[in-house]
Amino acid sequence: MIRRRALADITNISIPKQPLKRVSRSKKVAKTEKIPISNESKNPFYFSRLGNPKDPQDVYDYDYEIFRNLLIEETKYLPNKNLFQNISISPENRTILIDWIQLIHAKLEMRHETIFLVTSLIDRVLSVVNVPLEDFQLMGSAAIYACVKIEEVSILPGENLVTFAGSSFSHDELRKMERLVLNSVDFKVNVPTAMVFLDRYIAFFDYIDKIKSQNIKKLKTENAKTGNSKADSLLPSSLNRFFDNKQDDDYEDDGEREQKKRRKRKIFYFAHYLNELALLFSSMIGLKPSLVAAAVIYITRLIFLGEEEEKAWPQEISEYTGMTDEEVQATARVLYSDIYESEFVENAFVRKKYGGVETECISSTTIPDGLL
Repeated sequence: MIRRRALADITNISIPKQPLKRVSRSKKVAKTEKIPISNESKNPFYFSRLGNPKDPQDVYDYDYEIFRNLLIEETKYLPNKNLFQNISISPENRTILIDWIQLIHAKLEMRHETIFLVTSLIDRVLSVVNVPLEDFQLMGSAAIYACVKIEEVSILPGENLVTFAGSSFSHDELRKMERLVLNSVDFKVNVPTAMVFLDRYIAFFDYIDKIKSQNIKKLKTENAKTGNSKADSLLPSSLNRFFDNKQDDDYEDDGEREQKKRRKRKIFYFAHYLNELALLFSSMIGLKPSLVAAAVIYITRLIFLGEEEEKAWPQEISEYTGMTDEEVQATARVLYSDIYESEFVENAFVRKKYGGVETECISSTTIPDGLL
């Protein structure tokens, strides 16, 4: 039988059979060396991987590396914080546009990430292009049109945006503006936003609570075995500050558990409400999204947990994120001041969005005077 060479000239030359080489079982295959991770911090939470290991979308195995990369990438795409000095658009014009976009975002039931991506794109375009006021709504619509193609599952027809804008521009004008918007940012649209970091901070504090609960149960089990009332050796010394008040959830009744779950939901909704509200304020332009999200979670924890200022942003998350308590507190004060001083907040659409029962009527929460 003639054997032919694959992908070679067809010939009548037979190829002699070559005996298969067997790999000796005595030879050990070299193991792949793991890349060592430098111990940059003694914080046991520093290398935490957040999320569900069984959920592929959480990318659990690469969570730490993704977060470190996000912190690096966010600094590359910051808009100019002084962008209003050289353009015809005012901060008030921008606030009105973002509020209108939030309305469109809710009506079309877009994904939560989209509104943050659109706002980021608008600010980055305004940093390099002087958009005339009469074209500002067109530019905002083009930003929606571009971001939908990245974040949403289904594509938004351009005619819908034309209708929402009262036919103040045509579909062709929308497409031309989209090209201008994308060229202005070199087609780099999918950048880190405050929402990405906020969800991570919420998950981080949940992770701390989970570790706390697990260690309390270990302490209780050890105490039962040894009869020792103090089994602090089970805890790393750096975690002792978390477990000064050792109470077990097993002693809670159903009412207390439900109350804790509801408070957790309120913290989640209020943090996201505040995060979207921050999009309206020009004072947040040019700040790192991770810092804005940190200020949001800082204010949220002060309000709902009644924590002291130094505990609202503890040392563990400070080391994890690289942001000091003073830095976060300063940004939180600016955001807190904007909420109180802005006349637009009372009638902003985001208040209506988070005013329903499905979001625990969270926008009606009273923000205490003199909190910061």
